[in-house]
Amino acid sequence: MSVVDFREKTFAAEVADRFRFLVDEAGFTAMRVDVPAHDRRPRSLRVAYVSTGARVEVTLDLAFGGEESVSTLLETGTGRWDFGPNVAHKGHAMRKALTAQAQQVAEVLRRLETERA
Repeated sequence: MSVVDFREKTFAAEVADRFRFLVDEAGFTAMRVDVPAHDRRPRSLRVAYVSTGARVEVTLDLAFGGEESVSTLLETGTGRWDFGPNVAHKGHAMRKALTAQAQQVAEVLRRLETERA
């Protein structure tokens, strides 16, 4: 029997909560969740949002020896932005990193929208 890390159980829901603005306000229409086998480390869990001309991918990396982290990638037709990695040793740290990275993505998207106007 394998033990499932609490962060694995809650990651997709936490991402959906913090990045909800992508669907509600920014026109992102697709979400993909990659779930790897629970019995392997290192492994990465990914949630991706896609819109016309843009993609956001949020990743929780679970590694050996406490090297767990959260990172977010934003790609658009005008550039690529990497946020993180931020340490995610516990659920609280993961949620804090997701909140900060969601805010950073929102700021970049707002700036790009302003530049287009």
